[in-house]
Amino acid sequence: MDQVNIIYLVSAVVLVLLVWIIVLELRLRRLLRGKTGSDLEELMGKINRDLNELIRARAELRNDIETIRAKIRHHVRAIKTVRFNPFKDSGSNQSFATAFLSDEGDGVVISSLYSRDRVGIYAKPLSNHKSEYELTDEEKRAISESQNHVG
Repeated sequence: MDQVNIIYLVSAVVLVLLVWIIVLELRLRRLLRGKTGSDLEELMGKINRDLNELIRARAELRNDIETIRAKIRHHVRAIKTVRFNPFKDSGSNQSFATAFLSDEGDGVVISSLYSRDRVGIYAKPLSNHKSEYELTDEEKRAISESQNHVG
């Protein structure tokens, strides 16, 4: 390359860099229009305070969610009803056993035995999917099927 081409090349590079600097300067002025150093410091301080508040709020939300999750495990989360006919020679599936269970298997199973003469209703408390009272096959089935629905 001769000296003239090198001068043109350097001049072109300088011109491109000059245009680039001017564009950046204009963008910076537009960004900082009407702002002083103290305004920017104040803005950065506000952003920092807001960020700290968000971090604190997020920690509170996490604690609240854990508390709610712990409480939900103790509430009824699964209900299953099994209908059946206790008297094979007459009637229909008017009797039922319904299990109400928490995630931990605590709750109650309520049974109703229907006959033409009367209706009997029975409640048996449950702890860890078991009862201190003898459970019928239908009650056991209701408990078992409700276990499959507990999340």
